[in-house]
Amino acid sequence: MVNVETYIKKDKIITSLENINENHSQYFVHCKDKSCLQYIENYDYIEGAITIFCDGVMVLDFSHWDLVDQLWSYIIDAIYELSKGETQVQVYFPDQPLKFEIQNVSAYMLLVVIEERKISVNKQEFIVALLENAELFFSILNKCNNEDLVLHSKVVLEKIKGIKKTNII
Repeated sequence: MVNVETYIKKDKIITSLENINENHSQYFVHCKDKSCLQYIENYDYIEGAITIFCDGVMVLDFSHWDLVDQLWSYIIDAIYELSKGETQVQVYFPDQPLKFEIQNVSAYMLLVVIEERKISVNKQEFIVALLENAELFFSILNKCNNEDLVLHSKVVLEKIKGIKKTNII
């Protein structure tokens, strides 16, 4: 089972990553509806986190928080490349030297690598979970009062629709 969630960072300063996963609610708000937009201070730098659990293993967690809208855009671009036949894609986080890599292992499996974490996942389940959460996130951003961000959200949402029409999922 794959579970993907997006969170917006609150204005509280993170002083340590030691217990950030256990105490994430102090620093982050779940991005599940328009109410999370109130926590965005600067639409050019939307800080947040994407969490990814695969079969009970946390692959991406709150310690990897970054510019969440840009990270989602990079991930969608990577999935788009996979849908066009690439067998290995990688993106770097926007504001830190952290690589997120996805490799096609077979018609049904992917290898996901983030730092030293490597996990094999069901290709369809993983990509569907990513696309669904990215679509939710950009649908919410599409309702903000920043014209550039709304335009960017529409572009990403169209790309997600296009990916869904391919044979990748």
